[in-house]
Amino acid sequence: MPDDQIPPQNASTSAPLLCGDSTGGENDTQSAPEPGCTDVRVIADRFRWTGDGLGPAGAVILKQLKREGKIAIYERTRERDGKLEGYEVIKIRVKFSNGRYEAYPSANDFGPYARFVTTLARAEEVFREWTQP
Repeated sequence: MPDDQIPPQNASTSAPLLCGDSTGGENDTQSAPEPGCTDVRVIADRFRWTGDGLGPAGAVILKQLKREGKIAIYERTRERDGKLEGYEVIKIRVKFSNGRYEAYPSANDFGPYARFVTTLARAEEVFREWTQP
């Protein structure tokens, strides 16, 4: 998708629908979606983020580099100049509002559901820690 067509975080995307979290309605950060299911919208692999007080002037582009189950690494770059800020390792949760969808953690979720790091090597370390049984 060209940079000028990156959807904002709340835009509808063409992401496929996948099955739920199999927790009976609770958020689940550990299990992967079941193959072939069709009731949870998958988080976009690239989107524009202006939330958490950033506003349009501080917008960042988040691009998924790697995903295993509900753990993913996103590259974070500033929209205005393309400068790499770092990497976010996230635990994807399913939320329920106008349907079920995978949600990117908000600023308040950092710590238990997300970590910001400055190097890809450190992002890979956190990813391995979170994906190991």
